[in-house]
Amino acid sequence: MYTTTQINTTRRYLTIFLWLLIITIVEVFISYLPMVKEGKISIYIVFTIFKVFLIAAHFMHLKHEKISFILAIGLPLIFLFALMFGLF
Repeated sequence: MYTTTQINTTRRYLTIFLWLLIITIVEVFISYLPMVKEGKISIYIVFTIFKVFLIAAHFMHLKHEKISFILAIGLPLIFLFALMFGLF
């Protein structure tokens, strides 16, 4: 039989998978909307940051490691904004 911990872990991974699937479906739906290209890109970036947060926190087990999590999320965001605003 499965233990309560195994059931909770499976449920958590399935929940994260469903969130990632829903976000991806919304992104595909947005691609067909008649919007300005810059608006779509901004929405994609926000969704991508949320997906990176979910993956890093749960699948990479960084949820309880503050410094590693900040470095895994923060440094790429700084680099992204630098690229977006032409600082390099």
